[in-house]
Amino acid sequence: MQFFQAKSERLDINALRLENERIQSENRIMSETLKTIACAQCGGRSMGQEERELYLQILKVENILLIKEVSKKYIS
Repeated sequence: MQFFQAKSERLDINALRLENERIQSENRIMSETLKTIACAQCGGRSMGQEERELYLQILKVENILLIKEVSKKYIS
């Protein structure tokens, strides 16, 4: 009985390992694709990680300012 259980566990482990390798391969392909993709809205190059983080920070600040502006209008 233990023999069959051990064999079943090895098969499960091998199946999980293959699935993991497949997912890692997909991730690498997607990552490389994202590096070369152009901006859909403007047709320009895609942003790098630092540019994206800066842009997100700017958007967060703008969002906070807009929320304050809206809240002032509704409170007044």
